[in-house]
Amino acid sequence: MQQAEGAPIALGRKGCGHQGERERVNDLKVRVVGSGAREHALSWKLKQSPHISELFVAPGNAGTASIARTLDIAPDDTQGLAAAAQSHKIDLTVVGPEGPLSQGIVDVFQERNLLIVGPSKAAA
Repeated sequence: MQQAEGAPIALGRKGCGHQGERERVNDLKVRVVGSGAREHALSWKLKQSPHISELFVAPGNAGTASIARTLDIAPDDTQGLAAAAQSHKIDLTVVGPEGPLSQGIVDVFQERNLLIVGPSKAAA
């Protein structure tokens, strides 16, 4: 099923008190973790979404700097990335490189009840 253009997307947070409720959002803050071509492609496509109000990339590269706000945080600094997600009120983090995934970035984010796309350390 495809979503109608311009319709708000549903976003749920496990364990944050919504207990199955889903929020409708149109102004997501999203961050892409990484600095390569994969992360540039992800950022470029995410920037096209009408549901994203602000796009961040950490650490990014010259190409991503023209389409997203760059945060100077290394991809393997999982605690720093989680802290930045909280301080910048980032709604969703998308991880490009395998390194942070195998180091457990998803586990760290889930412990802090932060939304992130990627497998757990055990699954990575």
